[in-house]
Amino acid sequence: MISGIGRVAIGLACLLVPLSLSSCNRPAHPVEEQTVVNPDEWPSWGRTGSETHYSPLDEIDTGNVGKLKLAWHFDLEPGYTPSTPLMAEGKVFITTGHSHIRALDAVTGKPLWEYDGGTRDRATSSLQLTWGNKGIAYDTGHVFW
Repeated sequence: MISGIGRVAIGLACLLVPLSLSSCNRPAHPVEEQTVVNPDEWPSWGRTGSETHYSPLDEIDTGNVGKLKLAWHFDLEPGYTPSTPLMAEGKVFITTGHSHIRALDAVTGKPLWEYDGGTRDRATSSLQLTWGNKGIAYDTGHVFW
């Protein structure tokens, strides 16, 4: 004998399975089509929607790699793990600690803006502070964390 809850679950499954299968005959759209990336930018963890981790830039090669030097640096506060930096629209975005986001000029390293999500102030226990930094994402002029 099936209980009332069991009948509801079976009914939902009968409704959802055909809906999920109805999209099987549609052509797949690669993620790459939706995330066309400027070759000069690195707007996500893997650079592209398919996370290739590959840059098509070719200005650095075996003939000039030895001439590379540090252009600028930015000191982060100790004790916090930074996320993978992103680069878009001439800015480097990085987050550290408990959702503290910074935007730096990609050419000079000059701080442009910063935002502290206030996680430390809102945490009601030390356990909530251990959740840590999960990184950031960038899309069309917006930074998400």
